[in-house]
Amino acid sequence: MRNLRNFGITFAISLVVLGIVAIFAARYVAGAVTDIFNTNDKDINQILVTPEDTSSQDGAQDDKFSKPLEGETFTWLMVVYDKRTSVYDDYYPSSSKIEKVEGAGEGLLGEDYRLVEAKAVAVVHANVETRDYIIMTIPTITKVETGTGDYTLGEIYGVYGIDFLCEKVGTMIGLDIDYYTVMNAIDLPSLATSIGAVTCELPLPIGYDGKEYVTFVEETEDTSSSETDAAAPAEQATEADPSETEPEVVITNELDAAKSVKLSKKLGVALLYSDYSDGVDQEMTILASFVNGVLNNISSSSDNAMQNIIRGLESKMKTNIQSADIAKNGDVIRAYSWMGKQTVVYPGRFVSASANKEAFYMPDTNEAMEIFYNFR
Repeated sequence: MRNLRNFGITFAISLVVLGIVAIFAARYVAGAVTDIFNTNDKDINQILVTPEDTSSQDGAQDDKFSKPLEGETFTWLMVVYDKRTSVYDDYYPSSSKIEKVEGAGEGLLGEDYRLVEAKAVAVVHANVETRDYIIMTIPTITKVETGTGDYTLGEIYGVYGIDFLCEKVGTMIGLDIDYYTVMNAIDLPSLATSIGAVTCELPLPIGYDGKEYVTFVEETEDTSSSETDAAAPAEQATEADPSETEPEVVITNELDAAKSVKLSKKLGVALLYSDYSDGVDQEMTILASFVNGVLNNISSSSDNAMQNIIRGLESKMKTNIQSADIAKNGDVIRAYSWMGKQTVVYPGRFVSASANKEAFYMPDTNEAMEIFYNFR
């Protein structure tokens, strides 16, 4: 009887506790439902979205992939070389020129001829699957191995030509080069005439020393040396031997530093700039902005307009791009305006010049292939 009474008391207490819990639970659910129906649509979406649902946060990404895009993934090598016969007259003679010179074969290899070297090399990879563009600039002083020794990329173009350069660069990035365009730097104004002035970034002022385009430094008047000379005894003054004095190199200012400037006539000046006393950063900045500017300009062109550009530059530009290629991938080129963009410098290490060798760039091929791994 006592056990039955204890059970009854326990059962009654349990009913009271459960009743209290049920009341609070009912009030909580009712309050939540009331809040949902009393709030606006935006708040409802915030309440109902689960952590896995990122559609509202990645709208731009969805737009990138929802846009129609026809064409194929391609890799394009842009090359600018330097041949200025008005400045240098010691370029390696062509085979036809050699044949016209009697006895030219004798001692020809002993002459110190100048190669027509590449001054700018950049890879443009357009990927249709990932909807991304990658611009990779490669220093032309990058040293690579060949069957006949180590050469820079600039020298490879001068010795072996564009086909071998395409093969070598393709090996360096792990992708086949589909298209190439090659232009002389002095003909770049013709490119600007065809596609419009190209917007470039100039991280520093560029000067001209009579032969090369180098860093321009504003000279400041220094009176200390003149004062010292004036104070020196007259008997110490001696007349300099003209044969021992070198003409003073005067550097004239060609282009001022600018974050963004449209170039046409002086486009070649920007691409010919080189100063490897402090690395390759400035050269790569100029080149990347040039490539971006070119792509921006042509991305607003129709297929016919692009085909006319190619035809109009036939005498100034060497390329394997055909009308059929533009018809196939014109839409991909136009998509440069909205596809994702990434600009990188080919991974590597800059090695400063020393007493017995010029500055060069040591490439890191493994890291470069990692960059393009997801785009193969």
